[in-house]
Amino acid sequence: MSATDVIVIVIVVVVVAVLAALAIRVMQRRKLRDRFGDEYQRVVDEKGGRSAAEAELRRREKVHATLELRDLSDADRVRFRDGWVAVQTLFVDDPVAAVRDGDRLVTDLVAARGYPVSDYEDRLAQLSVEHANVLNHYRDAHDISTRNDAGKATTEELRQALVHYRELFTDLLGERPIADGSTNDGIPSAATEPSAPVAGTPVAPVAEAPVTTDADRDAERVVPAGLDDSDLAASDLAEPDRGKRVNETIPADAARTTDEPVNGAPVADSVQAGTRGSTPRRDSSAPRTDADEA
Repeated sequence: MSATDVIVIVIVVVVVAVLAALAIRVMQRRKLRDRFGDEYQRVVDEKGGRSAAEAELRRREKVHATLELRDLSDADRVRFRDGWVAVQTLFVDDPVAAVRDGDRLVTDLVAARGYPVSDYEDRLAQLSVEHANVLNHYRDAHDISTRNDAGKATTEELRQALVHYRELFTDLLGERPIADGSTNDGIPSAATEPSAPVAGTPVAPVAEAPVTTDADRDAERVVPAGLDDSDLAASDLAEPDRGKRVNETIPADAARTTDEPVNGAPVADSVQAGTRGSTPRRDSSAPRTDADEA
């Protein structure tokens, strides 16, 4: 084998080794990205480069492997679920206290799963290995909780803090603490929550409008003396604006004096002082005077 052949072989081996190293590094980087998600880029920005960031993430993995993580017992699950229901219910009356209780409850759940809780940054680092997808929720909730302790958080921010806390709480618990089946966050705004009626307070009944039936309307119809139902025109019933309304009393001096219309005129054309075109009749019972005889 000539010296040239040796040199070629060495070059090939070096190239293969370099390519293999690059392939392994790419695979490791992809694995870290898949495992840490958005946390990967956040650490890259924090450390100022990929190499330093990947070294930090691998360190977290090594420490995480030494933790004695444990699953929750059924009793613990019930206890934490009930605790979260109490926190979410408290928010309506006291958002400040609800966020403080929520922060403590989440910390207790983190400890129950076996994660360190003495240092906040160390807690974040270890949680990022298996719960990186909700880690930003935890950061946002913690920031609002800090402002809450300083009295600088608004009610809406406190509501958002509970929403963020619940994301980590759900991930650690392995189930949603309140399965309400809705698509919203389920945490009402304390400023807009309607007040519930006090137990035992009587509620005034709502008056119901009277219902008018056809029988009631028939009973209200007023038929003048000397007329029967057949004399009432159907058009007057269908169109109250034409002629007289059927429920209005017809004046006595406008009543018909005969059973039939005069000269074919309709009922409405009856003479108002006796029958049209005829001489007024004298009451036979009235006393006669000399002037009358003349």
